Amino acid sequence: VAHNGFIDEILATGLVGFALNVAFWLAGLGVAVWRGVHDHDEFAWLVSACLALFLLLNWGDSILQFYFRFPFYVSVAALFALLRDQPTTTPARD
Repeated sequence: VAHNGFIDEILATGLVGFALNVAFWLAGLGVAVWRGVHDHDEFAWLVSACLALFLLLNWGDSILQFYFRFPFYVSVAALFALLRDQPTTTPARD
């Protein structure tokens, strides 16, 4: 165990798997922050905090390649709940 989730991910899946994994998490974080800023969605800010916490926890410990996966499940569930939820506001037409 490398005691760093990103190094463990490189060792487990290679550079391609690592790049896809990081791209997924950063894209999800970007969508959550964008929805929080543009749609004024409080749940989006909660999701972005969960995703950022997951990335920070994975930096200090191997979450994906280890038994403790609770932050992973919370982050993924929150992200997909955010993506399922449609914004309630509609743009005004002139």
